[in-house]
Amino acid sequence: MAVLKSLSILHWNCNGANARKNELLQHLAEARGKYDVICLQETHLKLGQRFHVKGYTTVRRDRDVGAGRASGGVATLIRDGLNFTECDSGNDIESICINIRVRGNFHRIANIYIPPIPHVVDEAHLAAIFSGNTIIVGD
Repeated sequence: MAVLKSLSILHWNCNGANARKNELLQHLAEARGKYDVICLQETHLKLGQRFHVKGYTTVRRDRDVGAGRASGGVATLIRDGLNFTECDSGNDIESICINIRVRGNFHRIANIYIPPIPHVVDEAHLAAIFSGNTIIVGD
């Protein structure tokens, strides 16, 4: 198990994870160091559709659009070997929350996508996600 002294996060509204995967892989190949966590929004992945980046564990929350065109969705990729746990992020917004240990302290990373269409978000729910040492990324 790796011990993190710092945390490197990439956050990207990719507007289609599989359609832009080569762009992500190119960026990762050119990056000087590996990212510990990669947070993607608007992944447009359908339930059951495969998406994997070598060297990372993927946690996804796909938008269930039935037989229609996939849209929305979030994915959080955690570098292999890092110890993390998922937090409850509820069901009223597209989000993934993870807890990860850095320098002996746990930090929460909240990856959130809230679509631009009129959407009611419960403020109390958001407050619960953003408690403690929380890093918020998203669109």
